[in-house]
Amino acid sequence: MRSTKEYRIDPLSCAYCAKCHSVCPTYEATGNEGFAARGKILLASAMRGDFSALPAGLLGDPRDNGAVDWHGNRELNEYLDFCLRCYRCLEVCPSMMATVPIFEAMRFEIAREHPPPLPMQWLMRSVLAERGNTRLLAGIGALPFSLLPWAAKRVRASDKLRSVASKLHVDIPASTLSARSPTVFLGKMEFPLPASVLSRGRVYDFIRNHQNVAQPERGTIGYFLDCLTDIHFPGAFSGTVRLLNSLGFRLEAEFNSPCCGASALNTGDEQAFEKMARSYAKTFADAPFDRILFTNPTCYKTVKERYPEILGDKELAALPEPVLDVELYSELPAPPIHPAWSDLNIAWHNPCTLGYALGDKTTAPSILRKWGLKISEFPDVEGCCGYGGMFYLRYPEFAAEQSARKLKAWQDAGIDLAITCSAGCIGHINATAIRENIPIPTIHWGELG
Repeated sequence: MRSTKEYRIDPLSCAYCAKCHSVCPTYEATGNEGFAARGKILLASAMRGDFSALPAGLLGDPRDNGAVDWHGNRELNEYLDFCLRCYRCLEVCPSMMATVPIFEAMRFEIAREHPPPLPMQWLMRSVLAERGNTRLLAGIGALPFSLLPWAAKRVRASDKLRSVASKLHVDIPASTLSARSPTVFLGKMEFPLPASVLSRGRVYDFIRNHQNVAQPERGTIGYFLDCLTDIHFPGAFSGTVRLLNSLGFRLEAEFNSPCCGASALNTGDEQAFEKMARSYAKTFADAPFDRILFTNPTCYKTVKERYPEILGDKELAALPEPVLDVELYSELPAPPIHPAWSDLNIAWHNPCTLGYALGDKTTAPSILRKWGLKISEFPDVEGCCGYGGMFYLRYPEFAAEQSARKLKAWQDAGIDLAITCSAGCIGHINATAIRENIPIPTIHWGELG
């Protein structure tokens, strides 16, 4: 894995323009320079030993400044944890420093001296790295609520949306729209519940045995089934397959692929990340297709940009080329989606990884308009929904504030439904909609199929 020494970290090149301050939700909430990108760059420089004392007044408490060995210092975790990893600082930095990748490298360096807690290591290395274990643990966790369904709360839907849903004849019980994202709240923390084993099995059976490919066929594309969508919203997989079948593509999925490793990047678990990357390489080496589809931008970015740090040139050459659904759909004509979708006023939520890390804020809404949908964008509440990987679990109140701003803006504008392409955002925004009693569900755009 890359270390901070491999990045250009030059605090003196900072223009002190404060652009990273103006776009950073956590700096806005704290006023503490240590939570801003500029402060963390200075901390990264201190970890490398570039100077023995931090500039006076850098952090909120002057006692935190001075001659401190920041390399491996546990206190630094707070500055890294209270970060949404939304990439907005990277987008606006005139010095073009790789802010978020540098912060990830800092986390790995800290973890080498202070490894993640044993339960977190177990979760990363033994559960998320093995898809069967992921499904098993999720199923066990959801079992009590399957027996006591009243214990979970669900997103309300407006009369208009319910009317449209009835026209759609949603036939996948795992659909977010039909299940309305069941969520359990323990205090201020939210836990979106997994889809049932039965509904997930129906999705897998459809992908394996019931694809109806329009003629002429355009060929076969692999399909990476990301773990969050797999556990919570598998209807997005079958919907995506139907969309691409209608355009002449056959999709081939590997149902036991591991987590991409983005979760390990968030926790600093280098061993888990390497295990996931090598498992992916073993699973898809010399696959009978030359492209593999990703319907989660975080997974796409992790595989495309971070795997070369782990895998050798020969291993990489044996793998299919990653392609993001946004990229693929932009090259294709509009699929024949159900006309009832056009009756809705829809908000597009652009995930941070797509909008800021990959720099694409416009393609997805353009695609959806080409498909005949009424899509609205809301630049006044542009930005992170608060999910941020593990962030929404560590700081639930702050995370909910971010998504509540969006939901209230959508409600004021008469939005019926929100669409995005990130499973993490879906679960978190729907949980906030339940808390705020706002009748606007969020679904994956694959469920339009």
